[in-house]
Amino acid sequence: MDNTGAWASASGRDATADARDTLCLALAAIDAARRQLNRYAAATDAPAWQVVDAADLLDAVAAGVAAAVTGGTRHAYP
Repeated sequence: MDNTGAWASASGRDATADARDTLCLALAAIDAARRQLNRYAAATDAPAWQVVDAADLLDAVAAGVAAAVTGGTRHAYP
């Protein structure tokens, strides 16, 4: 589905602010998922390897998104 131009934001026509708003929402979702994984890991002595891997991936994604929000390093993904 192509939803190009469908984004309605509070910042109006400011593409940089729109991107920042979107990235901040993504960070909130990543943080919520990470908290859920932490709750699971804290409740068991041996968390499943999949949960550990997912937590590690979320940490990496959160770092990348945070860098994007603050204008950090630019990445090009194939």
